[in-house]
Amino acid sequence: MKTQVQTIHPDKVKKVKRYLDALERLQAFKAEHYELFQEFAQLLQEYNAALEDAEKEVRAKGINCGPFTVCGEMTKIDVDKLYDELGEDDFLRVGGSIETKRVLAVDKKKFEALAESGSLPKEVVEACFTKTLKFKAPNKAELP
Repeated sequence: MKTQVQTIHPDKVKKVKRYLDALERLQAFKAEHYELFQEFAQLLQEYNAALEDAEKEVRAKGINCGPFTVCGEMTKIDVDKLYDELGEDDFLRVGGSIETKRVLAVDKKKFEALAESGSLPKEVVEACFTKTLKFKAPNKAELP
């Protein structure tokens, strides 16, 4: 059963109205200072490109340099590849382990149908079943 969602005019919801007013002021300010924002956008683009290039270089060289510092070291082992290379017996001998994980799943449509028909105890449905609304909202403002 789909939830009915009411649509209300933004003027009737104080915080939405406040958001729309702020958006309007922000857009007006950006339009009024268009050249400044264009220059700032260019500077940010140059900064981000330089940052990315510098980080790639210090990482590749494995060095500390200026604000770029090594914070530690991580070791990764490709467990699947190790298993394939050694085989099960040697994999276990070098410290490998094989685990079986329990994965629970439920057919959501079947559960919902049973819940709506009253075939499941009300307490179980109330404890295990919730509906939430998914929202699409505007993104936060970023420079520029």
